Amino acid sequence: MAIAGTAAMLFSVRSGLDIATQSSHEGREAAARALADTVGLEFGHARQLIIAGAKRPGLIRFLDRGDQAGVQAVVDVIHQDTPYYRAVFATNPALTSFQSTPATLPALPYRDIIAKVLKEQFPYASPPLLSSDGADMIAVVAAPVFSRDQRLVGVLVGEVAFSQIAGAVLRARYGAAGHARLVTASGRILADPHLPVGSEGEPIYRRALQPGDAAPTPNGAGQTDDHTRELLYSRSDGTELVATAVPVGEQDWFVALIQPAHEASARVTGLLLLTLFLILAQLLLTGLAAYTLTIRVTRPIAQVADMATRISDGELSARVGATHFREIAAVGAAINGMADTLIALLQDLEANNRSLEARVSERTAALEQRSDELLQSNRQLDLSLSELRQTQQRLIDISRVAGRAEVASNIIHNVGNVLNSINVSTVLVREQLEGAALKHLVRAVNLLLDNRDDLDRFIRDDKRGRLLPEYLAKSSEQIQSSVSVIQAEIDTVGVHLEHLKHIVATQRQLAKPTDARERVEPAAIIEQAVSVLEHGFEKDGIELVRELEPIEPQLVDKHQLLQIVINLLSNAQHAVAAAAPPDPRVTIRLTQRAQSLVVEVADNGCGIAADDLIKVFRHGFTTRPNGSGFGLHSSANAANEMGGTLRGESPGPGQGAVFTLCVPLADEPAPAHAPE
Repeated sequence: MAIAGTAAMLFSVRSGLDIATQSSHEGREAAARALADTVGLEFGHARQLIIAGAKRPGLIRFLDRGDQAGVQAVVDVIHQDTPYYRAVFATNPALTSFQSTPATLPALPYRDIIAKVLKEQFPYASPPLLSSDGADMIAVVAAPVFSRDQRLVGVLVGEVAFSQIAGAVLRARYGAAGHARLVTASGRILADPHLPVGSEGEPIYRRALQPGDAAPTPNGAGQTDDHTRELLYSRSDGTELVATAVPVGEQDWFVALIQPAHEASARVTGLLLLTLFLILAQLLLTGLAAYTLTIRVTRPIAQVADMATRISDGELSARVGATHFREIAAVGAAINGMADTLIALLQDLEANNRSLEARVSERTAALEQRSDELLQSNRQLDLSLSELRQTQQRLIDISRVAGRAEVASNIIHNVGNVLNSINVSTVLVREQLEGAALKHLVRAVNLLLDNRDDLDRFIRDDKRGRLLPEYLAKSSEQIQSSVSVIQAEIDTVGVHLEHLKHIVATQRQLAKPTDARERVEPAAIIEQAVSVLEHGFEKDGIELVRELEPIEPQLVDKHQLLQIVINLLSNAQHAVAAAAPPDPRVTIRLTQRAQSLVVEVADNGCGIAADDLIKVFRHGFTTRPNGSGFGLHSSANAANEMGGTLRGESPGPGQGAVFTLCVPLADEPAPAHAPE
């Protein structure tokens, strides 16, 4: 029975040791995780402050305009609103302008980080490094600044001080002499109540915190699940320390919760001594040992284990009661201290949450105020829309009057072109009628009348009489030539009158949709337009070059096409005459491209400025001193009515111009509407 009791006691003590060891490790890991979560939240909030600052309208506007004083003012405001930052500065993409708060920073630090943000155009948070003045360990947060049209206008940069975001770490305690620190994977101290910031930590940190060190090291360092490290090492004064290191989010730094090894192992040592004492006691008095084991050892250990389990499950109000054994009491005190530390951390988290909720409430109130302002703006917009509708109706009435004036102007211009052509033909007829051939014929007839009594002798013996038959023959030829010219001009006048009649008839039928197309040869229409203006070209000494592709008869609006070509040729003639180049020339081309008829009129005249080229088709616009501004406007309208386009091109003043008419071709005419 003594042996059985002793074995039972050994088993109970062993179970208690395992529970104590496991609960100590889990408690330290839970506390370290809570600290890591707090630091991660603080750093994430600090990072968001810079990203939000990069979206401030004032900063965007001043950077875009290069207003250094305005940028400095906004940087000062951002620095006041961001308590985590030791310094804030902004720079333009060219890195030629730099405004910072405080103004004592060295000129434009962190060029590599700024270059990375400019290249990738995405926010960036650097690993821990020394501050620009070398006084603190920081993380540099940089965010690109974009204009409303998504142009990169600058970069906003801030120095996040670890000493300001690691306050919870510096206040944390675990056990009587334990503390926490913030350390990089390379072992550099970011925050520690006993070591200076930026100093190198113990070598074991550099070995144990590097990625891939999952297996325990000879000096006791090892890695548990989820990248948590458990370290055992000696301080320079010989003190044995045990630490649990937990990574901070996705960062390359850790929160390490450090405790003297004697605190962690004190309960184990005490229990081992207690075991020896109980074994000796069992040998002396089995009954007393059994009572002691049952009443004063097993139950307190079970209570400690139960309290540790309840605390790990989130019941932080649970506490380990008093016990007669110092070792168990020390374990209970450690567990109670862990619970108190966790409660303090949770209170800090709740305070931060309340602060965030207050900020959200302020932002919500600001949004509601903005919503009210937008509602008022909508009401004003409704009033403006009502006034706009009234103004639109007035403009419609005005446009109707302007439309009538434009129609009248087009009629006057088109009729004027035809009358000018008729006037040219009339002048040619008058010149032919007043020519020397008729005068010479009259003189020859008078000579015959003077010698009619002796006509035979006059023709046979007189020198003038002998030359008279040949003279009459030549005069007859000249008269016949003049008659041909007069007949051609009379025919041309007839064509002009027919065109004039069509213009008048078209204006009378404006309200009646009809199809005025007929099947004609395009080249014939071009020749007809050339014949109207050919005399003017000859008079001005301008070479008229025809490049007409033979095209079968097509279905087009003959009079509309004729009017457009006449307008284009007339404008080209005036442009060349005004410029007076060494080789005055106008070229008219006729081609067929796919299912379109293309007419080009090119000249080497005075050309058109770029600003005027976009206005030449406007009603009333002209660059000629005596121009009306109706020709190209009416031609563009006519091209549009035929379903085509008219465009103009010019390299610039003095370099000529090209106008291109493109008219789609159809196989059959559309059915005409019955007259109303």
